[in-house]
Amino acid sequence: MKAERRDDSIILTIPLSEIPLIEKSTLKSQGCLFVDQAKTFQNFVVTPSNKFISSLGNKIEIITELPMYIHGNSGSGKSHLVHAIANVEISRGKNVFLTSVNYLVPSIIDKIRNNQPYLWTTVCAEYDMLIIDDIQEFKNKTTTQETILNMMNGFKEAKKPVIVTSTIPAIQLSGFHDSLVGLLNGSIHLQINAPDYESRIAILKTKAKEREFKLYDDVIEYLAKRETSNIRELEGFIIKLHAVSVILGITIDIENAKEHLN
Repeated sequence: MKAERRDDSIILTIPLSEIPLIEKSTLKSQGCLFVDQAKTFQNFVVTPSNKFISSLGNKIEIITELPMYIHGNSGSGKSHLVHAIANVEISRGKNVFLTSVNYLVPSIIDKIRNNQPYLWTTVCAEYDMLIIDDIQEFKNKTTTQETILNMMNGFKEAKKPVIVTSTIPAIQLSGFHDSLVGLLNGSIHLQINAPDYESRIAILKTKAKEREFKLYDDVIEYLAKRETSNIRELEGFIIKLHAVSVILGITIDIENAKEHLN
């Protein structure tokens, strides 16, 4: 175990290989998404719009009375944030149930086909935190919504943290159970806005550094000025230019950046 200092607080971390996690076969059958170990707070770029939310990363266990509802446009960094939070909890020996529509729905359908109930009570008992990513994708999926409602209430009653992300505010959700919308509307609402120009520069520099990819400042500024605030698109610029640099054996300057991105 080692201690890491971040924002004047100390996080105790344990090598993930030493933690007795739930077996992957069990995770898959329950519809649980594997936590991405590469998405951490160490490579999460803090911006004015996410500073407060990111500061909660190692204190999330204190918010148990109400679910946390994080919303923002696609590509604003919500998924990275919840994976980073999950990694902090896993490093503390906790089990995190992180799911999305592509994982939970097929699991429930599989149970129905095999005349088996989806044991949401088991999920509540075995896991210490519930994270539902992109809940707006569960629109009109009635059976799955009932399961989500039961799980959220179960975690809430057990005083375990619940985090939900979405691209829209809870009040704008349509095609959902009234009781689920009511629970989400009564959550703690936090919004992540699109990164501004300075934040986009910081994000681009971080993504380039992760690949040990040297870019001139004028190229970074050119990329930051392009008409996008989607972090995935910004990362896509870095990935493409890095590939061009490696394949062609060239240093990326402003002219060939314009050529290959246009």
